Amino acid sequence: MTLDYLSREDDLGKVYDSRIMRRLFRYARPYSGWLLLALLMAALMSASQILLPYLSKIGIDSYIVVKDRLLDLSPLSDDERTDFVGRYKDRLIAVSDIRYVIRDGVMDPADAVRLENLGAILSGNYYRLDLARYDEPVRSRLQSGLNSGLIEAIPAKVTDRYYVESTDLSHLPEDLKRLIRKPDRMGVRDIALVYLGILVISLGIMFFQVYVMAWVGQKIMFDIRLELFNHIQRLHIRFFNNQPTGRLVTRVTNDVNVLNEVFTSILVEMLKNLLMLAGIIIVMLKLAPRLALVTFCILPPMIAVTWFFKRKMRDAYREVRKKIALINATIAEHLSGIKIIQAFARETLHFQKFMDINRQAYVANMRELVTQSLFSPFVVFLENLGIALILYYGGGQVVQQSITLGTLVAFLSYLSMFFGPVRDIAEKFNIMQSAMASSERIFQIMDVEEEDSLDDHTRLISEGDLRGDIEFQEVWFAYNDEEWVLRDVSFSVKAGETIAFVGATGSGKTTIINLLTRFYTIQKGQILIDGRNIENYDRRFIRRKMAIVLQDVFLFAGDIRRNIRLNNQAITDETILKVANQVNAHKFIERLDCGYDHVVKEGGATLSQGQRQLLAFARALALDPSLLILDEATANIDSETESWIQKGLDTLLRNRTALVVAHRLSTIKKADKIVVLHKGLVCETGNHQTLLAKQGIYYKLYQLQFKKQEKGV
Repeated sequence: MTLDYLSREDDLGKVYDSRIMRRLFRYARPYSGWLLLALLMAALMSASQILLPYLSKIGIDSYIVVKDRLLDLSPLSDDERTDFVGRYKDRLIAVSDIRYVIRDGVMDPADAVRLENLGAILSGNYYRLDLARYDEPVRSRLQSGLNSGLIEAIPAKVTDRYYVESTDLSHLPEDLKRLIRKPDRMGVRDIALVYLGILVISLGIMFFQVYVMAWVGQKIMFDIRLELFNHIQRLHIRFFNNQPTGRLVTRVTNDVNVLNEVFTSILVEMLKNLLMLAGIIIVMLKLAPRLALVTFCILPPMIAVTWFFKRKMRDAYREVRKKIALINATIAEHLSGIKIIQAFARETLHFQKFMDINRQAYVANMRELVTQSLFSPFVVFLENLGIALILYYGGGQVVQQSITLGTLVAFLSYLSMFFGPVRDIAEKFNIMQSAMASSERIFQIMDVEEEDSLDDHTRLISEGDLRGDIEFQEVWFAYNDEEWVLRDVSFSVKAGETIAFVGATGSGKTTIINLLTRFYTIQKGQILIDGRNIENYDRRFIRRKMAIVLQDVFLFAGDIRRNIRLNNQAITDETILKVANQVNAHKFIERLDCGYDHVVKEGGATLSQGQRQLLAFARALALDPSLLILDEATANIDSETESWIQKGLDTLLRNRTALVVAHRLSTIKKADKIVVLHKGLVCETGNHQTLLAKQGIYYKLYQLQFKKQEKGV
C-alpha cells in the first residue's frame, strides 16, 4: 500500500452548503418536535437576555438618576413657545406660564442645542417630589419641611408635586433624604428582583435546551453512524480494494462526531443568535435610532471579512480532515503489519514515513489555526471600535440631553450582547466549515452505489432452496478494463459433486470463487445455478446458501461459540457442538480455558493457524449450506491437523456441491472433477487418474507439487 493510495481523495468539486445541510436535516426530521421545543426555549432565552439591559435602563432612568430639567422659555417668542409646547405637550410639566419641567433625554438634539444656546435650559437636574407617592406620616413630614423652607422646591401646577434641585437634595439630613428616595429604593429593589427572577428562569431554560439538544445530537449521530456502517457493509468488494481501512474508520468515527456539533451547538444556537441579533437591533432602533445607525456602521466590514474567510476556512478544514484520515489509515496499515515491520527491522523507516505524514497534519492544523486566528481578533477589534463609537457619539448625546444616561448604559450592554452572538456565529461558522468538510466525506461514501443497487429486486429469486447445479458458459472477466483474468471459461458441476481447481498462481482459481459469490460481475458469457442465470438471484440469498472457507481465516473478538455462530441465533449450541465434532475441532476447544466460552482476541491471535482453520470449517458447516467453497482452506494445515478433518469433510461433502481450490493432493484426488487453469484458460478437465494419464499440465503439476504428498495420503 503506497502513500499515494492512502492519501488519495476523490475530487469534491463545488461546495453546495445548502444541499449538504438539507441532507443533514433529513436525519433531524424524526426529532423535529424536540428541535422545535429547543428552538422555543432558545427564543425565550433570547427574549430574557434582551430584557435585562432594558431593566437596567428603567432602573437608572426611573429610580437612580435625578433626571428632570427645568426650562425657562422666556427667550422664545410667543409663536416659538407655542410651537415648542405643542410639540412636547405630552412630555412637559408646567411649573408656571413660561417654566416647564422636561425629562432628560427626550428632546430632539436640534431643539436641545438651540435652547442651550439661548440659555433656556437652566443648570442642574431636578428631582420630582410627588407627595402622593408617600404614606401619611412621611407625607406630613415632607409637607412640614416644604412649609418651613427646609426643603427648597419649585411647586408645579399639579397638586402636591414639587421639584427639588439635586444639589439642594444632597444638603438635606440623611433621614430626610432616605424618606424622599424611599420609593426609588423600592423601585430599584423590584427591578433587581425581576432581574434575578429572569436569571433563575433563564438558567432552567438553558439547562433544558442544552440537555434536549445534546440528546437530539447523540440520537442523530447514532442514526448517521448506523446508516453509514450498514451502507459500507453493502458496498461492492471493488470499493474496498481502493479504500484504506483507516480512512473508512475515520468516516464512521471522527467525521460523524464532528457532525454532532451541527445539532448540539449550531442548529438551535445559530437560530437563537439570529433571533437575539434581530431583537437587539429592534430595541436599539427604538431606544436611539441615530446611535443605533452609528453602531451598525461596523456591520459591512464584518460581513465582508466573514465572506472572505469563508472559503479559506473550508479549504483549511478539508485539508485537516484529509490528513486525519491519512494518519488513521497509516496507523491501521502499520499495526496490521507490525510483525513484518519488526521481522525485517523496518521500524526506523516506517517511523520516518509516519513522521512525514504527521508533519503534513501539523501543517494543515496550523493553517486552520492561522486562518481562525486572523478572523477572531478582527471580530474583537470591531466590537471595541463599536464601543468607542458609542462612547464618543452617545456621550455627546447625553451631554446634549438627547438621550438619557440609562439609554447610554443600555446601549453599551446591548453592544456587548450584539457582539456576543456575532462572535458566537463566527465560532459556529468555523465549526460549520469543519462539519461541512466532514459531511462531504460522509456523503461521498453514502453516494457510492451499493452492490445490488442496479438489480431489479422485483424479479430476483430470494426464496426456496438450491440443488447445487453450476455451469460456467464462455465466461470472460477482467478486474481492470480488458486485462482478462478469465478467458472463455466453461465447465459444469452437478448437484452433490465436488470440483477442484488447480493451476499456477494467478491462473484465475480464486476469481472463479469471487464470481460465484457475486463479489464481481462478469463482462461476457453467463453463470448458471440450477439452470438460471446467477444475476437472477438475490446476492444475499445466494450467499446464505453458500459456506466459504478461505486460506486466511478471520476471527472476531469474542468467544469460540460466537465465531462459529456469527450472531445467527438459529444455530443452536447443539449444532455448534455437532459441527465442531465433525471437523475434529471439539478436541482442542475442550482443552481451552472455558471451552466454547474461551475468549478470542482480535484476529484469533492466541490460536494457531490450524486451530483457526478448524473453527472456520465449523463455522461454514454450521450453516448446512447447499454449496461449499474451500479456497485453499487446507493450505496452511499440517498433515496431522489435516488428518483430523478428512473424515469430517468426507461426510459433509456428501450430497453437497463443493468447489475446492486446493494445494493438498488428498483433497484433489477425491474430487469428482478437476479443472486445470492456465493464464485464465481451462486447459484440462477430468478426474485425477484421467488427467494423469493425459500427461499434460496436470501431470506436470503433480510431478512438481503433489507427488511428494503421495506418501502422506
